[in-house]
Order: sequence, then C-alpha cells, then structure tokens
Amino acid sequence: QTMRPGLYEMTTSVKAEGLPAGMGDQSMRQCLTAKELQPENMASSSNPQDECKLKESHSSGNVWTGTMVCKSAGTMKVRTTSSADGWQTDLDSSGGEMGKMLMRTVSRRVGDCTR
Repeated sequence: QTMRPGLYEMTTSVKAEGLPAGMGDQSMRQCLTAKELQPENMASSSNPQDECKLKESHSSGNVWTGTMVCKSAGTMKVRTTSSADGWQTDLDSSGGEMGKMLMRTVSRRVGDCTR
C-alpha cells in the first residue's frame, strides 16, 4: 500500500544496553514527500552520517524487510509495516558501538504540509 505524502508524527522508542528506560524516546513532526516515503529511502536516510549500506531488501504486500550495515551501528535488521496513513518500523542492531539495540518508530499522517 502506498503511503500518502504529508505531515507525519513520528514517535521513536529505543532500548539499548546501558541506556536508562525512556532515555532514547522522542517524537517529532515532519513533512514527507512520496520519494521519502519509500521504505528503502526511510531506512537508509535515518542517519546520513552513519554511512549505512542496504545489503538486502524484500517487499511483500505492506511489509518491507531489509538488512543494513552501518559504520557505527553494525548490522541492522529492519522491518516496516505500512498503511496509507502511517507505518511502524522495528530495527534490531548488534555489533556496533552501542552494542545490542532495539528501536521502534510508529508514524502516522496528521495532515497536509503547509509549505
């Protein structure tokens, strides 16, 4: 299912070794274009300075899975489930500077962009 461009609210929670509960949690709003809403673009642009390379990518219906290798985060398994007005991404990484890390981002479309 194709996600609609617009204003999205994204809430991210992080669990990592040595990180106090709730410490890595954050919310933000951002206008996203159709190109930015492609799962492989969302995954690879999460932190441009991390030099991530997408190694595997599979898509079936509204589920996208992939494996990325990043300079500081090591190998990450990514799974995104989407609908027309939002998505949920689960990221599981190990072997990087932070050790084992689980991150979940839940996003929902909240309106049109007013650019």
